[in-house]
Amino acid sequence: MFTGSPKDQLATKRKAMQVDFAAQQNQQHINMASNLIDLQQVISGATPEEINEKIDRILKDALPNSDIRLKSAEKQDDDS
Repeated sequence: MFTGSPKDQLATKRKAMQVDFAAQQNQQHINMASNLIDLQQVISGATPEEINEKIDRILKDALPNSDIRLKSAEKQDDDS
């Protein structure tokens, strides 16, 4: 069976990686949209603390390696 030149194999591998990356990005966008819809539904009856917790979870999902977090509502009141 002919497997192609190393250059062809590399190009095929690169294309497969690009397709996988695009699929991962699409899934992340779907997850973000779902989280934002959930947040929108929660906002009407939620306390500021619950909203902040939900936003923190969204940020953690979107940026798992980041330490970006909202201040708690109590800290925001202290800072004003």
